[in-house]
Amino acid sequence: MTKRSIRSHKELDELDLACLYRSVPVRNEGVTAREAGEHLILSVPLRKPRGWFALLAWFIHFSRRHRVELDTLGREVYGRCDGRTTVREIIEDFAQHYKLTFHESRLSIMMFVRRLLERGAVAVLVPEKS
Repeated sequence: MTKRSIRSHKELDELDLACLYRSVPVRNEGVTAREAGEHLILSVPLRKPRGWFALLAWFIHFSRRHRVELDTLGREVYGRCDGRTTVREIIEDFAQHYKLTFHESRLSIMMFVRRLLERGAVAVLVPEKS
């Protein structure tokens, strides 16, 4: 089965539920993580500036990375973005562990995965339609 990678929350929003459930979130290899108590601090590389921003970057030095701080729940879900576990499995495990309905869990997990996509911390591998 071939897969394509999406890195945009807009593409994620366009997926039908069946395809979304079979999708697999995977961590960005460029992200570095460090522990800070119960929190996990992610350092996500930014894309190189283009156009006028590239010219501006010559004069004003911008950070090449940005920070994302995850609480205990976020850390747990981010840990499941291992490139093997499907979105459906993450939702079901989260629902079972926190005694939520599948739909409550789906809402929480999908909002979180969407935010990680927006920040560049993960990509989502989507199975191609056969």
